[in-house]
Amino acid sequence: MTPYQPIFHCVVIRNTRRKTTVARKDKAISVTLNETKVNGQTVTEVLIGKQMIGQVTQVGERFDAEMVSDNQPFAHTKSFDESLQEILSAYHLHKG
Repeated sequence: MTPYQPIFHCVVIRNTRRKTTVARKDKAISVTLNETKVNGQTVTEVLIGKQMIGQVTQVGERFDAEMVSDNQPFAHTKSFDESLQEILSAYHLHKG
């Protein structure tokens, strides 16, 4: 008997693509608010760690949110909390 010689060789590769999801835990961030007086106007500095990221200034009944990097107001809101949220959102959007 002659040894069996295969005519063709077939390799079956199964598609093993799987979706993997990485669950990210919420990270606690320490935000510090310091109130100071500048030219008779109350300015609240927003700090993450020791880095100042923005300021909230009350102008009449409205609040101005200002990033330290821009040095000009970028949001005008009706409440202090909305201005604070705008600063934190902009910081987290643009941080490296």
